[in-house]
Amino acid sequence: MKKETCQASMCVLFAVLVFMFLAVSAHAAESSIVGVWSFIGDEGPDKGKERAQMEIYEKNGIYEGKYVKLPLLAPGAICSTCTGDRKDKPLVGMVFVWGMKKTGDNEYSGGRVYETEKGKEYKCKLSLDNPDRLKLQGCIGFLCKNKYWNRIK
Repeated sequence: MKKETCQASMCVLFAVLVFMFLAVSAHAAESSIVGVWSFIGDEGPDKGKERAQMEIYEKNGIYEGKYVKLPLLAPGAICSTCTGDRKDKPLVGMVFVWGMKKTGDNEYSGGRVYETEKGKEYKCKLSLDNPDRLKLQGCIGFLCKNKYWNRIK
């Protein structure tokens, strides 16, 4: 009787270990920056309000992000502060993060971010705090600013 109980316990333990392995594998597979992300204002009059939604997608190993929704702006809003090719172009659909390459398990760098409100371009780094929280870091020299985005889908 003890031998049967021991074998049953081993089967249960094995099943639990397999389940844990599959859960960790599924979690790791989901750890990608590809998807739609929401930015909630963290200061000023927009604090607590959704300011933007961005879609991040991958093309040939390079990641880009574009605005897909700007709920606080009028439909058809254009980028009057932008320079170059972005000047006076619609903000929705505008690529403002580009050239990102995966450099670690949950890190992407080597690209740029364009701050449309100021018309300035910065070095960019993206990293996942967890599968549903993305940190976007823009840097000029040694000065960096972080913005946090939450996964929508």
